[in-house]
Amino acid sequence: MDGNGRIRETLGRGIEGVLAVAVPLDDRSSAFTALGDWLGLSCLAVAIGLVPMGPLKTVRRARPSPEGGSSPDV
Repeated sequence: MDGNGRIRETLGRGIEGVLAVAVPLDDRSSAFTALGDWLGLSCLAVAIGLVPMGPLKTVRRARPSPEGGSSPDV
């Protein structure tokens, strides 16, 4: 099969074996080839950036409120 999904060559009905065919390279490009894996890397960067938020939220909850009562759980 080529880059467009067309069958280039077949062995024939009932024949078992291996078929080697030269397939021309495709000169088209896509957004992924132009931009790379920026979506996955940006999601990873956001996830890594959110890691420090967990301990900060815990510290904020542990501190008493200025009114002397306990802070509400959000």
